[in-house]
Amino acid sequence: MAITAVLEPGKSDDHFLQQFDSNTRFCLIPEHYNTNPMGWPNQKEYLHNSTPLPEQLMLQRQDVQFITNFWREDLGTLPNVHYHGFGILNHHRELKRKTFYPDKHEKLKCANLLGGRTRINRTLASHWLAKNYNLDELITNWVDNNDLSLIQDVIKHSPYFNKSHIKTKLFLKPTWQSSDIVGGRNVDRCVQHFVPNLFNKSLLSIVVETMGIEMNNDVDEKTLYTMSSRCLVFHTGCYQIDDLLKRIGFNVFDDIFDLSHCQIDDRYALTIMGFENNKEIIQNNQLLQELWHSHHREIEHNFTIACRSDHLENYFKSTSTMIKEACKHIEQDRLQQINADLKATPLFA
Repeated sequence: MAITAVLEPGKSDDHFLQQFDSNTRFCLIPEHYNTNPMGWPNQKEYLHNSTPLPEQLMLQRQDVQFITNFWREDLGTLPNVHYHGFGILNHHRELKRKTFYPDKHEKLKCANLLGGRTRINRTLASHWLAKNYNLDELITNWVDNNDLSLIQDVIKHSPYFNKSHIKTKLFLKPTWQSSDIVGGRNVDRCVQHFVPNLFNKSLLSIVVETMGIEMNNDVDEKTLYTMSSRCLVFHTGCYQIDDLLKRIGFNVFDDIFDLSHCQIDDRYALTIMGFENNKEIIQNNQLLQELWHSHHREIEHNFTIACRSDHLENYFKSTSTMIKEACKHIEQDRLQQINADLKATPLFA
């Protein structure tokens, strides 16, 4: 039982629930929920709009202040639920300590793409891009999203599925350079590898952010690194991420791209229709060059917010204050262990 409960990814429901009693005042959710990101073993249940446990508690425990990194717009209607970008704020602070100046090369590819652990949206993106995109125009840091069998229920459940979109044996090949190999930390890998070898050599960042089986978004380094790269940015596969980023202050280039897919509560369409609705733009090199030059001001705006100004610190000032108060009620040894386990999204005590 605790005044401050913490939902940690990978921990059980019981581990989460046993932290609550009548004295609980705060609940911190610094990453995604504790559900398996692919929905196993209850993928079908989530496809039929099962309410996640944390959101059940948000409704039941109006006396508890929930500060969460895992967001959906209707959560903002609950007076006891507050969005805090644990991930982007941490990565922002790390980037501000670095000296780097993204600068485009003369011969530019259309796009770059970062990807990591297996997710529904990344698996779909891997197969759509391999089948429909000119891969000579795409630079990637990619791995482990090559098995459609893991998301067959997602595909079968969607009325948007079309055989022309994806094919089982066509997926992006691994090009992964881990932070263990490059730099030692995510921010070092960004500055030493992503900036010179991906961002400086391409015009557009295709962003497939971390998203689990739930219809929520998780804005993290995939977004922040691309915003700090002086690239055009196109998001797909992450629910209502455009609304959240605009409210924070970023430009999402919705005057260029059709972002209507970000509002579709269908996990297949959320990724695939983003590509389908914008495929004529995202692989047209000449057009992307023209758009990059004509949107210089917007690109610089994102760069400044991502890694130079104090905008994010100011935007999250009130929730940072709440988190500081909440962390006073966590034993120091446990707080240190939680921060060590979370790595890229520590609680800011």
